[in-house]
Amino acid sequence: MAHRFGGRPKQVLFGLAAAILALTSVAPGFAQSAPSLAGAWTAGPDASGANTYVGRVEAPRAGQTIAAGANLLVTGWAADTTATGWAGFDKVQVYSGARDKGGIKLADGMVGLNRPDVADFLGPNFIKSGFSAVVPAGGIQAGAATLYVYLHTASKGWWYRTVAATQQSAANLAFPGDPIISWLRPHGGDIITNQQFGAVNNYLLEGFALDRNPQMNPNGLPKTNVPNGGPGNVGIASITVYVDKLPGQPGYDVNVNNLGPTSPAAIALGSTDSPLNHNILQNGCSIFGGPLTFCRGSISVTANYGPNYTFAGWVKYWDQRTTQPDMFHTLYATAVSSITGKANTASVDVYVKSLPGSTPACSLGNFLRHQCAFRGP
Repeated sequence: MAHRFGGRPKQVLFGLAAAILALTSVAPGFAQSAPSLAGAWTAGPDASGANTYVGRVEAPRAGQTIAAGANLLVTGWAADTTATGWAGFDKVQVYSGARDKGGIKLADGMVGLNRPDVADFLGPNFIKSGFSAVVPAGGIQAGAATLYVYLHTASKGWWYRTVAATQQSAANLAFPGDPIISWLRPHGGDIITNQQFGAVNNYLLEGFALDRNPQMNPNGLPKTNVPNGGPGNVGIASITVYVDKLPGQPGYDVNVNNLGPTSPAAIALGSTDSPLNHNILQNGCSIFGGPLTFCRGSISVTANYGPNYTFAGWVKYWDQRTTQPDMFHTLYATAVSSITGKANTASVDVYVKSLPGSTPACSLGNFLRHQCAFRGP
């Protein structure tokens, strides 16, 4: 029988054995999935063509525990072995379940990432076979979870692989109602005249926002107590001010109702114990005074919430030319926590009144298009 393996067939067998050994030493992860190359990815409901995808999900690992409050990085590689000039897929998405059975999309990812190790085995055609996606903290329910990683090709539809993981339960929040968002100026019922908007047509809006819960996300921004510390230094990721309508409400127009983001976590708040150089208003608030403290009446942010929230103030200018005068308006401030991602909104109702002036009145349509302005004497 030995003579049957002589000559060229014997060389072929030795060559295959060498290739397998090389694969095991250079790309051990791929070698683990090599026995199921033809069926590594499962056809989705709209998939078509032969199953020629290979590759694997490398993170999270099977059975990995996902830390509470942390983003989850999903990475891996894939290739359609029949593709020419590219890896063979143009999108990657992560779902909490099957797309066609109520699964919720958790993230869109990036494709075309460099994988020279894959190119060493499959050839340079597949060097950009890597993919990556980030599932935001809180996107996966606590307990055992199965993630579905989907690949897409225009000509072959969606294909997927699954990976099992366990999501840790979120710690009980000490302050589940946070973030706190409040107005300092204007007060409810205030009458704002065009004279208060000033020569540049801007009225200063002020408030404070904070989240008292500790930072739970190990990848999140730390809570600090420094001026201009950036989003998150008092637990606030963003603050946006709206007038009259909030996003999602009937008639909301981003060009009319969205006054835009504020400057959160940059202005100091405190008590009125040190009145030096303070610009005290009638309501007892000190604004942009020497030590940069301001408060509402006898309410001090630092006295109520502690010195860690000295820089919890936010400010925003309200452009008079975007607001119809001689009527009530509702101002909304929405704060998003950098700790939990939760959003809360505070509102205040004011009356904007025009005073007689040399500029004649203009139509509402032209006014909202910034083609005219109401000015005082």
